[in-house]
Amino acid sequence: LESDRFADPVFREFYSERNVVREERRLGTESTPTGLIEEDFNAMFWKSSSYHWDVIGWPSDLGSITREQANNYYKTYYAPNNLVMMLVGDFVADDMIKMVKKYFERIPPGKTKPPDVVTLEEKQYGEKRLIAEAETSPETEVWYHTVAWKHSDSYPLEVLAGILNGKTGRL
Repeated sequence: LESDRFADPVFREFYSERNVVREERRLGTESTPTGLIEEDFNAMFWKSSSYHWDVIGWPSDLGSITREQANNYYKTYYAPNNLVMMLVGDFVADDMIKMVKKYFERIPPGKTKPPDVVTLEEKQYGEKRLIAEAETSPETEVWYHTVAWKHSDSYPLEVLAGILNGKTGRL
């Protein structure tokens, strides 16, 4: 099914699909007690990296994107040469690899290579705070910039975050 979706994408009416994404944003971000606050917090915390904006985009993005821009984005990022696949279940690996090759190698790679990520997060020179109120239980979040993903210190920091955070965390 997924290989068919990549090989022959069917795009319905652009404007109605854009409205679906707007509704997803409304339900997932704008209608929750802390959604817009979390969005602001991420934008404040990440000064220059691509984490600065949510995947679904800002409202102004949703209102201004054109059909051509959406198609170009799809052709760049939803091409098989930009695909990561995870298979889970009870199967024979060699048989599954043959099946994946059968269905995905027939799809030509994208003509536009996704650009490399060149903007790294800038050094933070001072404390940043966001104080906001919402109709929900009190909550405090403290974030720190640390080492990059896959750095040898990132793994113990992930374990520490798991111990300290969440509903059962020590903080």
